[in-house]
Amino acid sequence: MTGALDPAATLRRLCADAASRIGDRGLRERLREIREQLGQPLQVAVAGAVSGGKSTLVNALLERSVAPADAGECTRVVTSYEYGDEDGEVAIELVDGRVRHSRLDPDGRMPARLGVPVERVARIRVTLRCPALRRLTVVDTPASTR
Repeated sequence: MTGALDPAATLRRLCADAASRIGDRGLRERLREIREQLGQPLQVAVAGAVSGGKSTLVNALLERSVAPADAGECTRVVTSYEYGDEDGEVAIELVDGRVRHSRLDPDGRMPARLGVPVERVARIRVTLRCPALRRLTVVDTPASTR
């Protein structure tokens, strides 16, 4: 998308224009940060109750069955699905800052086991070569208890 059909591009252009006119360095830096964020894919978080169809919706958005729809380790952790050339790469980010790397199962789904206790996992990032993810990052959240 370009021009008037791409609101993010318009906002990026406005941020750049405003930054060139503002003398306050802190404000210019904040406008630069906003401009960069507007260039990133939109993040859509899917949230809901247990067995509410969150993973089914995620799979529909991805146009493939990747997210586990049954209760398991992966459904208890925030999992983001992002575009990338390395299709099927799974980065398990631990609470201590380390990252463990894995891959989707041969059937293209999240592995049934993470290889570390789920309590030690901060989040999971899955890279897919999925056209829908070029402009969108899908975030599958754990079930809400309310």
